[in-house]
Amino acid sequence: MKTCTKCEIEKDESEFNKDKSRKDGLASQCRECKKKYQNKYYQQNKEETKIKRGKYHKEYYEQNKEEIQTQDKNRYERNKIRNKEKFLLRNARERAKKKGIEFNLKLDDIVIPDICPILRHTDI
Repeated sequence: MKTCTKCEIEKDESEFNKDKSRKDGLASQCRECKKKYQNKYYQQNKEETKIKRGKYHKEYYEQNKEEIQTQDKNRYERNKIRNKEKFLLRNARERAKKKGIEFNLKLDDIVIPDICPILRHTDI
């Protein structure tokens, strides 16, 4: 058990974040108090926070552009294989949008058979 320095309520250690710099290895404020503080700070400094985050993300992307693009490409290929129906639906929606065609298919409308009805292959 540990007492939160903010709300001064004794709570289980699982309700505190880890903090290697502290003797007990736990933060002084409980997660609930820390979250309230962060939300309050964000509301009071919304514009400044958005600007800082935007600058950081832009700089990080520029410094790691190739690695990020490689990761994105790998994730795309993995998901294409893992979620064939979603992949087909998304691509069909994008093609319809480009051509100005109304699109009203849903994921349930896409059925991928186990065996190709034309070539009789199982590798679809």
